[in-house]
Amino acid sequence: MTTFDTDEYVLTAIESGASGFLVKNTAPDDVIAAIRTVHDGDAVISPGPTRRLFTTFRKRPGCSAVEVSLTDKRLADELTPRERDILALIAKGRTNKEICDELWITMPTIKAHIGNLRAKTQSRDRVQLALFALRVGIAELT
Repeated sequence: MTTFDTDEYVLTAIESGASGFLVKNTAPDDVIAAIRTVHDGDAVISPGPTRRLFTTFRKRPGCSAVEVSLTDKRLADELTPRERDILALIAKGRTNKEICDELWITMPTIKAHIGNLRAKTQSRDRVQLALFALRVGIAELT
């Protein structure tokens, strides 16, 4: 948790292996949820830093959808339509609860889908899932 909401801090934290990055004004309930999320093996980044992270990632050479690796393209092609929907929502920073509410599915179902997505995309956590979604064009910056 930090008051420094800059690209450099976010990128340095992620590159150093951080599983969470929250800004100081995060609501207490969201902090508790983030701690639980990280404890469960996923990652959490506050919405503001997430948007800038994606913008920075998108501007890097070799990160456009046109230049997707054959491996990433193959992995993306193996996703089901529902997995693509969930992956796009993860990339938008939605929590499991928000995804459940939006897609009318249960928490065990969303957890199963996220486990499948992590395995299919060879992603360690939600941050890597979100970056994969951007890289292959499943999610776009809006």
